[in-house]
Amino acid sequence: MGKYKSENAIQELGIKLGQVHGRLITDFVVEMQTNLEKEHKAEISTLKERIEELENPWVSVKEKFPIDIGCYLVFLKNCKICMAFLNTDNGWCEMWGQKFLDVKYWQKLPPSPAINQKQGG
Repeated sequence: MGKYKSENAIQELGIKLGQVHGRLITDFVVEMQTNLEKEHKAEISTLKERIEELENPWVSVKEKFPIDIGCYLVFLKNCKICMAFLNTDNGWCEMWGQKFLDVKYWQKLPPSPAINQKQGG
């Protein structure tokens, strides 16, 4: 009967050792993930913003205003979409200078299409 007790004790010890080992591995993985997230927080944040931008490029003027002066696509209060210029006094203007007062959303212009010079566009 002593033989069975020692075999059971060895089995229980093995089970407990496996559980401890599993917890150590889990703790290590969680710690590594946390450290990586801390180290790369800025990059992760930038990537998350870029993903959001790609999923829905329209930005509310209430949430964020463009930093750079230049051309943008704008969504107006009357549900029209057009190209507009953001000028130096932070005003939205049509390309020929009429000021917009009803811009609700904006987005960067998409890149120009790639044109194959051999095909002539």
